[in-house]
Amino acid sequence: MSYDFELVTNALRNLKRQGIRTFFTLLGVIIGVAAIVALLSIGTGLNVAVNEAFEAIGSNMIIIYAGNPMSMSGSNIEITDDDIKRVENISGVDRVIGYYVTEGTIEYGGERRPIMVIGTDAEKSGILEDTGLIGINEGVLPINNSLTAAVIGDGVANDLFSKKLTMRKEFKINDETFKVVGIMNKQQQYAGDPENRNNIVWITLTGFKKLDPKATPLEIIATVKNNEDIDKIVEKIEDYFEKKYGKRTIYVASSEQMLEIINQIYGLITTVLVGIASISIIVGGIGIANAMIASVMERTKEIGIMKAIGASDNKILVMFLLEAGFIGVVGGIIGITLGYGISLLISYVAALSGLKLQTNFSLEIIIGALLFSMIVGMVSGYFPAKKAAKLDPVEALRYE
Repeated sequence: MSYDFELVTNALRNLKRQGIRTFFTLLGVIIGVAAIVALLSIGTGLNVAVNEAFEAIGSNMIIIYAGNPMSMSGSNIEITDDDIKRVENISGVDRVIGYYVTEGTIEYGGERRPIMVIGTDAEKSGILEDTGLIGINEGVLPINNSLTAAVIGDGVANDLFSKKLTMRKEFKINDETFKVVGIMNKQQQYAGDPENRNNIVWITLTGFKKLDPKATPLEIIATVKNNEDIDKIVEKIEDYFEKKYGKRTIYVASSEQMLEIINQIYGLITTVLVGIASISIIVGGIGIANAMIASVMERTKEIGIMKAIGASDNKILVMFLLEAGFIGVVGGIIGITLGYGISLLISYVAALSGLKLQTNFSLEIIIGALLFSMIVGMVSGYFPAKKAAKLDPVEALRYE
């Protein structure tokens, strides 16, 4: 026991003696571990948030989209109103609603701003609330296709203009007059979400066609009666659209299938970013190796004296490995703390911007990062330690 304690105290004493060199060697490990922890915390936290959002939507929803919603490229295929009726008639489908989207200019209080406008059939609007796509904070979601009724996002109501746009106030979109009958719940935007849902105006399909008489649905949202049949229903819908428009022109997926794709994308991005961050800790490992080599050269005579008075090769090896291991562990602990702080800061800044980017600081991340840094330290210090252990005591005592 005293033997082990002596090795530990010697290792710590030597690191303290090296001062500035130990500090800069630690710095390389700290930066690498902090980068890995911050990226993993943000990546896994974002993944959890997206999963929670899809759980709120439910597993019985099907999305039909012209093109691929995961890419920024558009599609030359236009879904029609007739397609909505055909989807409604597919066996197993419960409710269907078309989702019309356009950009316009909103005017209120003498101020004009660009705005995203969404239109749906008000008589089918219950599907939007049931699936969590729209949540009403104040007022109501219209159930008849009024020409002027509009529901606005929280950002439009409170932040878009100098003066708040409140219930029953009138405003214009592309010079057409609308009246606020509802205000949506404030929502946080997810990374990768193409629209800020606080800055949208929802109007009835009748009102939308007044703005754009030739509008066609950007997408169709459907729900099924039995979740167990959803994959078969997706196949039926795909068959219909492929026969009409051709293969890979219309994207059809259940909410669970979309979640799987999003998780795969987030997983790939996180892996790549962590891989890049790992380069930093590998560079830190090289720094540890350089520091240990320099330490062995400087302490050659000291090693010779230790071996001359009976220190075994194994004792010398363990002592230097402990030094390298301590650098890895201490650098890991500081790096984990710093990485967590960075992830919280990023999350806070994102929240101020209306972006939902929470952190998930789990025990697995802590243990994994600490083990990784310790292993890097031990591996980096092994060869210099082995070199020190193999020094001939006579030659070491002569070393100047």
